[in-house]
Amino acid sequence: MVKDPGKLRLWRIAELLYKQTDETHMLSAAQIDRILTEQYGLASNPRTIQEDIRFLREVGMGIETVRSTQNRYYVSHRLFELPELHLLIDAVESSRFVTEKKSKALTDKLLTLTSVGSAEQLRHHFVTTPDRKLENEQISVLAILSGICYTFSMVNIEWEG
Repeated sequence: MVKDPGKLRLWRIAELLYKQTDETHMLSAAQIDRILTEQYGLASNPRTIQEDIRFLREVGMGIETVRSTQNRYYVSHRLFELPELHLLIDAVESSRFVTEKKSKALTDKLLTLTSVGSAEQLRHHFVTTPDRKLENEQISVLAILSGICYTFSMVNIEWEG
């Protein structure tokens, strides 16, 4: 159990902003306060949340503010931009050597790299075509190591996830 509720609050605010916000899905300090109280039992107030957001910016988290009567916040800088995630998911979904089950697992993992709203938007663009997928877990992987191409064939892999 975390002994310092301030640190836990800071972590939860960062997590909420990363998972729930983007340019079209924003949260106000009051909304963040309500979520922290209802979902995590963390007491706070909008002013403390604003200070925590200021700190998160100072340490490098790309949080933007939309100024209004209740400022709204969202994460603007992520590891992958939406077009990049779209490309990666498309590659996984269209790959014939990745099973349908593994395609879904990889796609679900890739979608955690963006907000929930953007993930839903991306999810609606893809349809796995089972007739083009392998039925077993035999996967051929093309790896490029030090400029040399190797092809590995792995059979009956147990995937965790």
